[in-house]
Amino acid sequence: MLNIIKAEIYKYIHRPYFYIITFIVSSIILLTEVVFSSNMTNRVFVISEVCPAGIGFALLLIVLFSLVFFEEYKYNSLKNLITSNVSREKIYLGKVIVQILIIILMGIIIIGVFLCGLLLLNPGDGYNNDMLIRLLIKIVALLPVLLAGLALSNLLVIGIKKEGIAIVSYITILLILTDIIKLLSRSVWSKLIIVNDYLFYNQTSIMSNLSAGNNEIIHVLLVGIVSFIIFTTLGGLLFKRTEVK
Repeated sequence: MLNIIKAEIYKYIHRPYFYIITFIVSSIILLTEVVFSSNMTNRVFVISEVCPAGIGFALLLIVLFSLVFFEEYKYNSLKNLITSNVSREKIYLGKVIVQILIIILMGIIIIGVFLCGLLLLNPGDGYNNDMLIRLLIKIVALLPVLLAGLALSNLLVIGIKKEGIAIVSYITILLILTDIIKLLSRSVWSKLIIVNDYLFYNQTSIMSNLSAGNNEIIHVLLVGIVSFIIFTTLGGLLFKRTEVK
């Protein structure tokens, strides 16, 4: 598996979109904070109002990392890997591990840029170091949520094998499933609304909750971890059984 991981890292290093995405997102964040500093927008507003939107955007953007699976089908390189006596489980896990490493690396860079830009802003009423620490804790708790989004998008790409359809399907699930469950809870069974509390992408709402306690953070962390395990397992099973022509 180590050779698979090394090969995947090599691919990412030589792919321009890793650098392009990191640069574009970091530039947008820094530019936004510069604009906010000129408008006297404070850190409290950014932490409570802007960060939740940023996490939601990241959850949508993460689908791009699943295209590494699509490329294997597109360029028929998956067949070469499978015929080289490397098990599908190792291929799949190797790709997922590298995806996670790249996402964490990008996250560290982007969060670092965000924190530097935050220094440009006035603190605002109620701002203190504890607020910033709680923000960072919530971001760490949301990492499994982002990885759950990655695992779901991997599953869709492996199952559909159509780049555009997989992306649209992923975004559609994130945008409308919650509303569908709300509708069903009103028309079919009221207790269905509880399901929304356990959908991984709904956990991003914790970012706008400045008073979120440890119980809420643990809930987010557990939902993200369980969702990631479920989707990763399903993706692995599907990858193992998918037909390669």
